[in-house]
Amino acid sequence: MKTTVVLLLLVLAATLAGAQTGKRVPANPAFQHGLWACSMPSPASRLDADFTDARGMIEFPYAVLDQLAGRNPEDPELSHFCKRVNADNLKIIGFDSFWKVALVTDGKKEGYVGMLSYANYMSFHVVRSAN
Repeated sequence: MKTTVVLLLLVLAATLAGAQTGKRVPANPAFQHGLWACSMPSPASRLDADFTDARGMIEFPYAVLDQLAGRNPEDPELSHFCKRVNADNLKIIGFDSFWKVALVTDGKKEGYVGMLSYANYMSFHVVRSAN
């Protein structure tokens, strides 16, 4: 049952990400071994929006994504304060439907991530059964 719920959430994530861009999400290598997670849903949602280019795809290199995720010294109101989580086993444990972000964990840390970011991350990973 737990595996089924996780798989359904993954399908939802891919569907939402695809619906926003209108096409398949290309994999960005910056998401191969982790992603940027936020402590609150709102910054995670804004971060995903800031990560996307005019075509709605995440094509920025790692350094630019890392800078966008951090603190904005010129305008603290626009700061995301999100941190990079390097892990190959992040799983969705919750979903905030208002902000359209997922709560993920690697078993030690947890944080909120945008669905487009999670879809990019999952394009590098295989969903395994808990068995």
